[in-house]
Order: sequence, then structure tokens, then C-alpha cells
Amino acid sequence: MLSNAMLSNAKLSNARLSNASQCSIYKK
Repeated sequence: MLSNAMLSNAKLSNARLSNASQCSIYKK
């Protein structure tokens, strides 16, 4: 269960990072 939570958290953080990078690219 801990590993599952860690994986889900990693996916969420990755999605946030990708979204932030896309937003910065669009702003330029």
C-alpha cells in the first residue's frame, strides 16, 4: 500500500511538473 501511494504521488507530481512546463512554454 505504501508503494502504491508513493507511485500515485509520483504520477501526480510528474503531471504537475509537465503541466507547469507546458504553461511556461505557452506563455512564451
